[in-house]
Amino acid sequence: MHWRSPIRAQPDGPKLITILNLSPAVDVTFEVDQLIAGRSHRVTKSHRKPGGKGVNVARILSTAGIENQLVLPLGGASGAWIERELSDAGQLMEVIHSESESRTSVAVMDGAATVFNETAPNPTKAELSQVNDWLASAPVADVCIVSGSMPSALLESEIAALFKACRDHARKLVIDTSGKNLLIAAKSAADLVKPNRDEIIEATGVEDLREAAMSLIELGAKSVLTSLGEDGAELHDRNGYLSATLTPALGNPTGAGDAMTAASGWALFSGMASTELLKYACAAGMLAVREPVAGQLDWTALAGETANVSVEGKK
Repeated sequence: MHWRSPIRAQPDGPKLITILNLSPAVDVTFEVDQLIAGRSHRVTKSHRKPGGKGVNVARILSTAGIENQLVLPLGGASGAWIERELSDAGQLMEVIHSESESRTSVAVMDGAATVFNETAPNPTKAELSQVNDWLASAPVADVCIVSGSMPSALLESEIAALFKACRDHARKLVIDTSGKNLLIAAKSAADLVKPNRDEIIEATGVEDLREAAMSLIELGAKSVLTSLGEDGAELHDRNGYLSATLTPALGNPTGAGDAMTAASGWALFSGMASTELLKYACAAGMLAVREPVAGQLDWTALAGETANVSVEGKK
């Protein structure tokens, strides 16, 4: 799969989709016959690419020629490599040059994925201010997607201010995050938040998924897309919910959530109805699982793949 350069806007024109990723990474994938703890392994194939959830979202959108702009901190030799690779691929981006070395994420594939994620470095106050200043001064985007873990040292007030800046920057806001940050995302009046099943239960303390989603909606989220892995997904709002089921796909699931986030942001931009948004999100996740590494899918197959998603519910 080749990464097509995104459609460029005029410098003074609006950017269709802005993607904020505060935890980019060098993504390394090792393919082995069988992963056995405590043993040496022969790597049959390896992949190295710029990664992190927001970078994956940008790559997926770019394969379809959908204009997007990444905002991300990069530092050290790893950050310089990420910046060079993204630039060579034609990615439009605003780089916040960081004092800290950008992290590395390693996935070992033996039919299943075992992932080792370094902790994202914490931004300095000056670096965080640069992010907020850019969001405040850049042309209004149609959609802003916040994707990826938040650095651990950020205060709740700083995260809330960051989400508010994203809310003010765009007509639609999508946030893919977890833990207490999911609650902050809901309070920011995000148009869509996208937890998985474990994340929404952990954040809300509620086992019933409809009740958990409604607790986020009561905080301010307009809709909640909960991914359920091979069991599909649910889309909730004040008017009811939709449940999607699908045929499980074999492969690498590490990028499925990012594909769902990318497709959801594109669906919001396109003005899709809830049922179509859910179908496209699930179809994107299925296609991403079939790829050897996270952050890519065959966008040309996306519309056809929606036929394999069944949706029902109460709306």
